Amino acid sequence: MMPNEGPPPAEFYYYSLIFAFVGGLIFTGVYTVVEKGVPGNTFVKKGIYYGLLVWLLAGITGSLAMVLLINLPIDLIVYWTVTSLIINLLAGVAIARIVK
Repeated sequence: MMPNEGPPPAEFYYYSLIFAFVGGLIFTGVYTVVEKGVPGNTFVKKGIYYGLLVWLLAGITGSLAMVLLINLPIDLIVYWTVTSLIINLLAGVAIARIVK
């Protein structure tokens, strides 16, 4: 997966930061489009609902595909799935607060 033995090159970290930033922009952009349809009276409830929705669409489907495509221990995939749920819920609340 990496070109050489040892730690990944610096470009890997630069691309990781850029991809995370672009993903955050997409996450925020979609929220601004669907904000009116997200249930909840407070930004916390709206954020949790939105984070859960994103997790159900991307987190669960990605995890199920990973089980079939990559030979990894199921415990690791479950851990990643739960971690992505927590991240999406917190990110949803943060975005709902910022956009509010």
